[in-house]
Amino acid sequence: MKRIVVIILTVLIASTTFAQGKLVKSSDPKPPVWLKKDVNKYEAIKVRQETTVSLQDAEAGAFAQLKDHVVKTTVAYMLQMTVGEKNEDAIRKSVENSSYVKNISESASLDTYWEIRFDKRSKMNYYNYNILYYYNEMEMKKIALEINQGKTSTAIDF
Repeated sequence: MKRIVVIILTVLIASTTFAQGKLVKSSDPKPPVWLKKDVNKYEAIKVRQETTVSLQDAEAGAFAQLKDHVVKTTVAYMLQMTVGEKNEDAIRKSVENSSYVKNISESASLDTYWEIRFDKRSKMNYYNYNILYYYNEMEMKKIALEINQGKTSTAIDF
């Protein structure tokens, strides 16, 4: 009896987890392959944002999440490489103001895919926005180099 209850609960939980709602509209007729595959081997990252507000809100959230990821990983890298005094806030501010982070946009991304889904249970639209962006260790090192060159050039100018 316990087994049957556990199986029924498992099936119910799994069915609610995999229910995605009806596709209302999307940017492409078929979802891109990179949505379901691991993109680490392509030296790129993918970001997904879901919201019930609007597609623009999902897009803004996805790009904010992407920028946050770039900033966090670059700051962590720079803190590991910094010798002497480590000022995380100053490094974070420098990374946020770097040209790479400022230029993160839809036109610079490898691919984007969005979709609007309608959930029958909640009777609400869900907006999903996915970004495939070229970012790897080399790009992180370029950001760090840009920031360090900026510091050395200002020190020389005095």
